[in-house]
Amino acid sequence: MKIDPVFLDMARVLLAHPWDRAAVLACGHKLLGRKPKWWAAAVEKFVAWFPTRPPTAARLARLLAAHPRLAALRDKDKLPQPRADLLREALQYQVDHLRYPDLPKLATPAQLADWLNVPEPVLRWLADIKCLNARQAPAVQNYRYHWVARRRGGHRLIEAPKEILKRLQRQILDRILDLVPPHDVAHGFRAGRSILTHAAPHTGQIVVIKFDLKDYFPSVAGKRVGSLFRWLGYPDEVAWLLTCLCTTITPAAVEATAPAGADDVSLTFQTLYRRRHLPQGAPTSPAVANLCTFRLDRRLSGLAAKLGARYTRYADDLLFSGDAVFARKRRSFIACVYRVILEEGFQPAFRKTRVMARSTRQLATGLILNETLNVPRPDFDELKAILHNAMKHGLASQNRAGHPHFVDSLRGRIAFVSQANPRRGAKLKLKFEAVLENEKRPAST
Repeated sequence: MKIDPVFLDMARVLLAHPWDRAAVLACGHKLLGRKPKWWAAAVEKFVAWFPTRPPTAARLARLLAAHPRLAALRDKDKLPQPRADLLREALQYQVDHLRYPDLPKLATPAQLADWLNVPEPVLRWLADIKCLNARQAPAVQNYRYHWVARRRGGHRLIEAPKEILKRLQRQILDRILDLVPPHDVAHGFRAGRSILTHAAPHTGQIVVIKFDLKDYFPSVAGKRVGSLFRWLGYPDEVAWLLTCLCTTITPAAVEATAPAGADDVSLTFQTLYRRRHLPQGAPTSPAVANLCTFRLDRRLSGLAAKLGARYTRYADDLLFSGDAVFARKRRSFIACVYRVILEEGFQPAFRKTRVMARSTRQLATGLILNETLNVPRPDFDELKAILHNAMKHGLASQNRAGHPHFVDSLRGRIAFVSQANPRRGAKLKLKFEAVLENEKRPAST
């Protein structure tokens, strides 16, 4: 049901003050232009219904519209429109009290456009607030689309923003999203965190249980993203524009471009991609997804703590580990985790759930967890063979995939092994340095 704009403006003014009886009472008197006795009783109810934190502007507006006295005044056209100065004060108060002090103070769409250094009409077009992008020709759409195969089957849609929109998203990422800390258990897309820090707490445990979230980015709907920006303290209009800049609706024609035999695409496309969602390929999506998963992380952390277990998350990869007591309760624990995931609006990838006892190979995010952190032996042996053959036949002979930066790629893979297993990494480094020295020598005639 559409909210009456007069009640919505009243709610914004009321919320731009401390949420307590005296402040709301006095503000209401300003809005009404008088001091009716029934307003004091109404304020008592509103504050009692939300004792710890204020409601959203939309929720309070609906409560105001449902109040019989206010509704009667509105019907008779005797409810005064909030004055422009009160609305300006309300917006300024709101942005002066953002949840994090270093966030940019953006009270209006015009201020957001200035901050992003684009004209306001261009901002609204890039945000696609009227959802017209999905109906445009590909040449004028804000995203490019292509499909990639998942390693374990299925296909993933990459939605890459075009250059102008990507620049705006990077600014939102650098100057808003990166200033907001996700839950401490989140290890993906964070400075100083990696799959190594994600996996390390689970080494040497009796049992490790791994869960995956299905279609992680597109599962984060626009409404959830909007709630995030409003929670940070931004006014509704600014929060919605930020939301639309970070989300998209995929054109229906993109479904027809899915690879042949991609039977998994149709249902996912209709349920997730045809609504406003986080695009996989936008620079803002990882950070937004991390923040929108905060409540899931908090609930799962509490669930794990009750059983003395450990929990970390790297993007859509959830890891739990614990002792023999935790191992005995694993069946009921798995059911509880599934329930929490579903309640939080995500879908578990049931077939990817793994229960790994210490007597088997405990593998997560490409790392062995059994005793100490390690890389799988085949990965180490492959690198060793590449370096051995490169010593004999040259580095170029081992670049079978035609990697444009093959040497840097090898250096990165060796550094990763060194982080997980310094002893093995040291061996590979010595071989790699010998190969590089060999490459510098002039070829024999």
